[in-house]
Amino acid sequence: MSEIEIVRGDTRTYRITITDKTTGLAKDLTNGVLTLSAKLRLADEDVLFTKTVGSGIIYEDETGEALVQITGDDLATVPNRYTTLVFDVQFTEDGAPATPIEGVI
Repeated sequence: MSEIEIVRGDTRTYRITITDKTTGLAKDLTNGVLTLSAKLRLADEDVLFTKTVGSGIIYEDETGEALVQITGDDLATVPNRYTTLVFDVQFTEDGAPATPIEGVI
């Protein structure tokens, strides 16, 4: 499980690495779609914010790395107290989604 720390109102950029679960090698992100989604609770259907390529995610392509930027605007709807969010990063390639990263914010 991964952990991201950020203070409400701040903007932070995080580097994530997507690896192949079988080989452990970095995935080439060129032909896939990467999405980060955050919720208050895992069981919630409502997503607080989503990051996609061109909207908060920048690929580093064949290195398996991407930069994810979380902004103060993303956290504007979070309750005004210390709050832990759950998030996952989904990588979809050839129509097959996989969730290589899960964690808390």
